Amino acid sequence: MVLKGVLRNTSPSHAGHETRRVGLTAARAALADNQQCQAPIITKRPFLKIVKEVPSTRQMMTLGWRISSYRGIPGIRVKRESTEICMPQHKSCVNASEPIIIPCRCADYIPSLVCARCETPYATPTKVDITTFKTIGCSTHSARRTYAVCCRRIASDSEIDIFDPDTTFRINQRFCWFKRGTTKPAKGLKLFSRYSGDWSNFQQSVLPFFLLKAAAELLASDTHMIVADSKSNTVQIIKRY
Repeated sequence: MVLKGVLRNTSPSHAGHETRRVGLTAARAALADNQQCQAPIITKRPFLKIVKEVPSTRQMMTLGWRISSYRGIPGIRVKRESTEICMPQHKSCVNASEPIIIPCRCADYIPSLVCARCETPYATPTKVDITTFKTIGCSTHSARRTYAVCCRRIASDSEIDIFDPDTTFRINQRFCWFKRGTTKPAKGLKLFSRYSGDWSNFQQSVLPFFLLKAAAELLASDTHMIVADSKSNTVQIIKRY
């Protein structure tokens, strides 16, 4: 309807230009969605390879951010009880975002286990770049997509309602999916669903154990415990008794 209105009130040459412009815009949007949905998942063996070569990728993957956003982090504060990630400038909002706080969850594991936050070495964001991921045949969207798939897998296996407002808030806050023009987490899961759309194709057995733990730590509330077994490569959230 917008294009029809443009064509009705413009010359043939200008109408042709508008047709091309609108067509290219739609094509770029479709291509971006396709890249997000089809970026290769980082499975267990490539994950171990990449974090061995560039340890800082371990933290980036638990944030679910693009490489450019991660490299733009102005500061990281590691405390005994939590890690504080200072937020880079968000492209759609001039206001600064609140830091992301990743708490220690070691006490929530059965049996006793070091949580993903405490397992993450002190990171240097600028050491992560696209060549890091190209060496294992992955793209700029692979880290974000893998973490999103791990979250959906854990949520399904543990019967966690991702549409619960508190859970949705935590997901969007961690992945930095905000309401347009603000630094407030979105209320829906449109982008999360886009990145994790084919989650049912991936069982826990093929996904990185570290990212399954990180996903469980993000999804679990104060009323939950986390059961994890590295030998079977399984993680589950259970009710705290």
